[in-house]
Amino acid sequence: MSNEPNKKRIGLFLIVGFLCFFGLIGKFVIARIMPNNQNVFVMFFDESVKGLNIGSPVVLEGVEVGKVTQISLVTDPDTLAFSIPVYVRLKKDDRTSDLFQSVFGRGKTKEQIISELINKGLRARLVSQNFLTGQLMIELVMQPNTPIHLVDIPQVKGLIQIPTVLSTMGELSKGIQDLPLKAMINKLNNILNVFETELPAIFPQFKLLGENLNKAVPAFTLLGQKMNKTVDKIDGQVPKTTATINHLNTTLDDISHAAKALRNFADYLERHPESLLRGK
Repeated sequence: MSNEPNKKRIGLFLIVGFLCFFGLIGKFVIARIMPNNQNVFVMFFDESVKGLNIGSPVVLEGVEVGKVTQISLVTDPDTLAFSIPVYVRLKKDDRTSDLFQSVFGRGKTKEQIISELINKGLRARLVSQNFLTGQLMIELVMQPNTPIHLVDIPQVKGLIQIPTVLSTMGELSKGIQDLPLKAMINKLNNILNVFETELPAIFPQFKLLGENLNKAVPAFTLLGQKMNKTVDKIDGQVPKTTATINHLNTTLDDISHAAKALRNFADYLERHPESLLRGK
């Protein structure tokens, strides 16, 4: 005699299965309609986000603390201005929690800590994740001397907005854009126009100056030759002048010796006047 199946157990199993199935569907629908914004933050970058994808990491001091969950494009119907909100979700694991809690101590939520960090200079910027593929990621940095620019649109109401700063390439691009290139080009064109209009009138003057210089060259040559002759004459007189000076020096030496001898003779007569009578 075979055992009959327990209809109550089968019915209970089916009911539990249907409840689990509808529960999963309900959870999915609720998540789509009313998403959980816990640990979700939004950022607006003043540059192209090409290379930033859903799933791109968010790092702080080299530690991955979250990922990009959504990148949207919002248009203001009044001003027709575009905004690109980038949504990120920070991790819930103990490692990132300890990282944030260690900044201000325990007892505060991650949202409160992020708000305090923003006031102290927390900013987000785009950095290269892979130079070959052009992929980007978001880096959280501390730059307290930078202003806080927030975008006020209805789509981000209720979310904490992390201010952003330009990336290195963005700052370089902005610096190039700020250069007065148009004014510089206009000045260059003006200079070229001046050359184009004035050079035809200047060229004949340059030609005349060249002709005058050519005429002056023989005069300068003749003057140089005369100067050379004068120098040669002076060089020819140098030996004679040298001999005269030597002879004069010899004569002065002789006079000096004679004066010395005369002085000695006078001294001797002063000491021995009788020598004039006797002779010595």
